[in-house]
Amino acid sequence: MICELCNLKEATVYLKQFINGIEKELFVCEECSGQHEFEVPSAIMGMADFLFGVGVKNKSQSSASAKDEKSCPKCHMRKSDFNKSSRMGCEHCYEVFESELQPMLAMVHKGFEHKGKVPVCEKAAIGLARLEQDLNAAIEVQDFEKAAVLRDNIAAIKK
Repeated sequence: MICELCNLKEATVYLKQFINGIEKELFVCEECSGQHEFEVPSAIMGMADFLFGVGVKNKSQSSASAKDEKSCPKCHMRKSDFNKSSRMGCEHCYEVFESELQPMLAMVHKGFEHKGKVPVCEKAAIGLARLEQDLNAAIEVQDFEKAAVLRDNIAAIKK
């Protein structure tokens, strides 16, 4: 495939971006990638590159010194340190780097609250507890027909 910018060289860099739900693709050569300041990630991308972004270089980031870089007040971890290690320094880093992490995590996960999976043996216990609550509520409002059905369902589950 030929570079879409210069239309001369072989395209070796593929960029894909979603903007407002619209997918945009761009195939460029390495020279045009360098001229337009696209960052070409290595073959093995670390978690830090993924979370903090790969793609267009930010001129302000490259010129900022280590002293100006945001760091965790507890462990002194900087964003550049995270980029190297792909690990946060302490539990406070998640709060310090929250503004950088949230947009990336939103793309990866369905939400910010871990719901987890429930083991099969626990699902029955949870369902039973819910039925017992419904039974107590039905008895309280004197809906005895519903209470009888719930009582029978509870007895069937317990067997």
